Amino acid sequence: FERKNGKIAGYDPFDSDDVPALLTRGEFVIKRDAVAHYGEDLLYALNNKMLPKFATGGLIEQGHPQIRAQNLESTINDMQSDNSPDIDLSKIDDLIDQLKQLADSLKKGGADDESNIALNLISSLKDEKTKITSKIKTEKADQNKLLDYKDSVKGKVLTETELKNYNFNLGQKKNILDTDNKAISEAVKEKDKLIKKADEKIKAINDYLTKVQNIKDKINDKLSDIGVDSSKFKGLDNSLDLKRLETFFNSLKSLNLDNFKNEIKKNLENQMKALQIDYNQKARVYFTTQGDLGGNAYGRDAREIEALGNEIKDDNYLETRAKKILLSKLPKFQTGGLLQ
Repeated sequence: FERKNGKIAGYDPFDSDDVPALLTRGEFVIKRDAVAHYGEDLLYALNNKMLPKFATGGLIEQGHPQIRAQNLESTINDMQSDNSPDIDLSKIDDLIDQLKQLADSLKKGGADDESNIALNLISSLKDEKTKITSKIKTEKADQNKLLDYKDSVKGKVLTETELKNYNFNLGQKKNILDTDNKAISEAVKEKDKLIKKADEKIKAINDYLTKVQNIKDKINDKLSDIGVDSSKFKGLDNSLDLKRLETFFNSLKSLNLDNFKNEIKKNLENQMKALQIDYNQKARVYFTTQGDLGGNAYGRDAREIEALGNEIKDDNYLETRAKKILLSKLPKFQTGGLLQ
């Protein structure tokens, strides 16, 4: 007879046992229905000693079927963490860049309080990004452990006990992944809250800067009205300190060039009235005595009254004098710290 290994070729629906065979003691014959049940691959693997065995030898749970590990692959895939949240951290980076620019501008403009708020928010955003990145890294590592565990049984045949242990360990790894994903989801919620807070703060800062610009426009208009260049005030153009700017503007509002002109004009008129009284007294003396002293005094008073009258009528003269007084009363604009 020819020496053969493996499956006997052909098909016999009647189980007629008509193929003669020479067997060696210790060999094992598999029934045809068992071959059909477990498949040729398993039997060839057994015949070629490709499957693992227990170190102690002996029967492996007699009466219980063994299970090909490849059949577990769909179960493993189902238990993989394929529903990890898709997390985009680019928004955090964009917000950090915006807040950095605002914080620098506010700091240079003397708005220390607003700058510090922006800096604290930057710190919170960085911490949250680090936290989420760490949790994602942990989740990826645990997912790789699950995949490695899957690979560790690939191509093996498991007993019922081994399968039970396998499913138990797989369930634990799935629970770990579920915990990881829950932690990531919670971190994402915190991230979204922080992003909303950052968006609101950026809007508030921009509103603040709009108010700053509005008050600076009012200051420049006021200074222009009274003929003063804003460059005379050190730090005014670059200041972003709203409280200081408002205080400075309020001190400017009381300054009015026309008011100073009217005040000067009124003082000149009072001087002219006083001189007129003196003039009338001296005139009577002059006409009475015809003396030189009286005549000289009379002449000086007349010239002074005429000069005052001309000054009162000269708007350029009044404005020049009013500007000098106004400049002497201008408030100082100082930088650093809040005005009390």
